Amino acid sequence: SARRKSKPVSDLAKAYLDDRIALKMRKTYVLDLARRLRRFEEHFGSDTFASDITADGIREWLRSLNLSAVSQHNFARNVSGAFTFGKITPNPFKDIGKIRKTEAELRRQPAVFTAKQVSALLTHADAKLVPLLAIGAFAGLRPESEIARLDWRDIDMEARTLFVHADNKTGSTRTVAMSDNLFEWLLPHRKPRGKVMPANARKMRVKAMQDAKVMAWPVDVLRHTFATFHVLA
Repeated sequence: SARRKSKPVSDLAKAYLDDRIALKMRKTYVLDLARRLRRFEEHFGSDTFASDITADGIREWLRSLNLSAVSQHNFARNVSGAFTFGKITPNPFKDIGKIRKTEAELRRQPAVFTAKQVSALLTHADAKLVPLLAIGAFAGLRPESEIARLDWRDIDMEARTLFVHADNKTGSTRTVAMSDNLFEWLLPHRKPRGKVMPANARKMRVKAMQDAKVMAWPVDVLRHTFATFHVLA
């Protein structure tokens, strides 16, 4: 009965992607989802019926990715959405259990910038890039899914708050209080409207790194820096 209601992995992936596109999900999200579904399909086979896939098989696939526990969790979360969408029962993703970090991952600390490095980046950055850097370092917003969607109309300088739109990761809106240092950095650059993230942000960031003598930009480094200093405070 479950197999009659199921469909091949390739058909399920296409139907799910088409639905996400019809819902006008962000292009970056759709492309990332397509990549994850493609790797899932390559492992299990295009003609394999979704109802034939087991939790043990999914755990084996996740381990074969050779990624961190967090990255494995992200793969599972994204692909499981297709099974929920397709009403695949039972849904094997519900039985894979918690993906635990290895001992090496538990010992590894997230990379952060020092206060001196943040200061140097803000000082040497193009004026158009300063708001992005300041919001990332002093409010902890996600650069790709949150700051990229932020408009100056979402920043209330009088109330000292930032309105963060729902994204595909959190699925909810929220209001973030503006710290004193963030307020001071944003004040000279505020605008009545318009995107906070400049069109050529990546090129500006590379130039700021060179001028500030910052040699690397680890993943989510501004967000990790914010969290680290927030806890220390």
